[in-house]
Amino acid sequence: MINLIIIDDHEMFLDGLEKLFESHQSICVNKKFSKPDMALSYINGNYNSLDVVITDLNMGKMTGMSLIKKIKKKYPHIKIIVCSMYYNHQIIDDLRIMGVDGFIHKSFSYKKMIKTVENVRNGQQYFTPRLSKKLLNYDFDWNESIKLKDNFAKKYYLSKRELEILLLITQNYTSKQIAEKLYISPNTVSSHRKNLIRKTHCKTNIDFYLLAMEVGLIKVLAN
Repeated sequence: MINLIIIDDHEMFLDGLEKLFESHQSICVNKKFSKPDMALSYINGNYNSLDVVITDLNMGKMTGMSLIKKIKKKYPHIKIIVCSMYYNHQIIDDLRIMGVDGFIHKSFSYKKMIKTVENVRNGQQYFTPRLSKKLLNYDFDWNESIKLKDNFAKKYYLSKRELEILLLITQNYTSKQIAEKLYISPNTVSSHRKNLIRKTHCKTNIDFYLLAMEVGLIKVLAN
């Protein structure tokens, strides 16, 4: 039996993963947490019975990065899988250095999550084929970009225009409507959308919405 806990500040995602694992006999969800500090307290008291921790990265005061460092320092035997919308070579490199055992993007299937948990528990690292074979490398001067409160957003190296288009995508604007709203051509919008997909690997409007929530884009630009 694989004993694990899940940490994510999106309740729907937590509930979805819990239901997924409930249907899998070899995996038991001991607890789920929306706050990393509460999760760490639980881990401190139950580290001997834990096999795997699944965590998001951006969760308020204590980030997933901080949580990972604390867990790996005190309990190196616990396997850690990051499940996030962030999909950037710099973040992945940092996670590898910290000893993270696996990474899976939130847009991937639940079946992929099951397989990742099993592989990691068996001592294998799992960073998805696309991440292992081709980690993207971007270069952008953030002095020219919009100032976001969330430092994680900066790791995507998105331009201000790309962020504006991302926000409009989350509001279900079509490419034509976005072009009219921003006074640019539909071809330019199409080009920016392709760049957004390439940089973030979001495929659907729901993916873009989840990403915008995680990086604080909706809160920053909409207010």
